[in-house]
Amino acid sequence: MPIDIKAILKNMSLEQKTGQMVWCPFYGFHASHKDLQAARGEEMARTGALGGMLFKSGELYETATRIQKIQQGLELPLAVAAEVENGLGSLLSRGTHFPSNMAFGATRSGEFAFLAGKITAEECRAVGINTIIGPTCSRVGAAIP
Repeated sequence: MPIDIKAILKNMSLEQKTGQMVWCPFYGFHASHKDLQAARGEEMARTGALGGMLFKSGELYETATRIQKIQQGLELPLAVAAEVENGLGSLLSRGTHFPSNMAFGATRSGEFAFLAGKITAEECRAVGINTIIGPTCSRVGAAIP
């Protein structure tokens, strides 16, 4: 069922619209579920005063459970972001961890980098992360022949 963004925005207060630009850090550890900061972030999500979550670290299953719990019942889903430049394993336990981008560059094959990106995207989607920060591509110096 598609979300009618225009209708949702029309019914949102100015505070809720402003809140869509606010993101809070979250951790996917069992102990952090009872943290005061986490409780405040979850309350902000329920009231529409939060637009996104940025996961900093955690355990795979705890993070997935946390994301699902927070997203449940929200009228407008949150953006859930994570910096996973070297795969989900660089952020969460039990995710796949890849070597640095320079290692992929040393292979002179884009196929390995493509597959790493694909695996990272699939793992993030399975956990509930819908915004991936990384991997990045940058061109420094002369082009590689």
